[in-house]
Amino acid sequence: MSARPWKLFGSHERAALAAAFEDALAGWCAAWLPAPAAARAQCAPACEAPPRPGAEWTRLSGAAQDWIAVASTEEERQALARALCGGADPRLRAPLTGESALGAEAARAALEDLAATLLGAREPKHALGEAAAPAPECFANGSACYSVALDIGGTAGAARLVTSADWTLRLLRARLGRPAAPPRLAERRAALAAQRVALQVIAGSIEMDVRALRGLAAGDVIALEARIDRPLGVTTASGTPLCQAQLGSRGGRRAAALSSLHS
Repeated sequence: MSARPWKLFGSHERAALAAAFEDALAGWCAAWLPAPAAARAQCAPACEAPPRPGAEWTRLSGAAQDWIAVASTEEERQALARALCGGADPRLRAPLTGESALGAEAARAALEDLAATLLGAREPKHALGEAAAPAPECFANGSACYSVALDIGGTAGAARLVTSADWTLRLLRARLGRPAAPPRLAERRAALAAQRVALQVIAGSIEMDVRALRGLAAGDVIALEARIDRPLGVTTASGTPLCQAQLGSRGGRRAAALSSLHS
C-alpha cells in the first residue's frame, strides 16, 4: 500500500475526492445524458459503503497501480439505460423480462467511459467478472480505497465505483499537496537553557507596623536585619533561592559575586 501523508479520511480529503468526482460527472453527463437527466455522486471510504452482493464487476486499469472497478446489477444497468435513452424500442426487449440488451450494453459502455475519464487513461486495460472485483482488504478499515454510489436521473444506486488506494492517494496529492513537515523540536536541555530568568539580590528585609510605616520621612534610616558585608541571598523573581552573593562593583556598576550555590 502506498505511503499515506494524510489521515484518511478527514473532511478535507472527503471534500477533495467528492469535488473530483463531481468535475468528472459534469462532463460525463453532458456527453451521455439527455438534458433533463442529471447525476449525483455519493462518496465515502470503501469500508463505509461496500457494493451490494450479486453485482457484475468491470475493472479498468491505468498507469502504475491505478484502477477503478465498476459494480452494477442487471437491474441497475437497465435503470441507467432508461436514463440514457429514455426507454428502448419494445422490439429490442426480451419477451419475458422486458429488458433491453442494447440498453444494458449502452449503460455498461457509459460507466466504463466514466471510469476511464477518472483514471485519465485513453486506453485503459479491462478485466471482467470475479477477477475484476476488488480484494476484500479494499473494504477493510484503514484502506485508502474509495467508493462512489451514482444517482442518475433520480435512480438511486444506478452503479457503484470503487477506486484503488493508489488512485485515491495520487488524486489527493494533486489536489491537496503534501503537508508541510512539522518543525523540528529543540532538545529539552537546549530549550530550557535558552530561557531568560530574572534574578534579584536580597540585601535584607525588615518588618514594621503601619503606624511606623506612615511616620517615615525623607532622611530616615531603616536598619536591616542582615549586614551587607556578608553573603546575601540570590533568588528568582518568584522567590526561589538559587545561591548567595557578595556585593561589590565592576566597571563602575554595582555587582554581585556568586558563591555557595544551592543544590
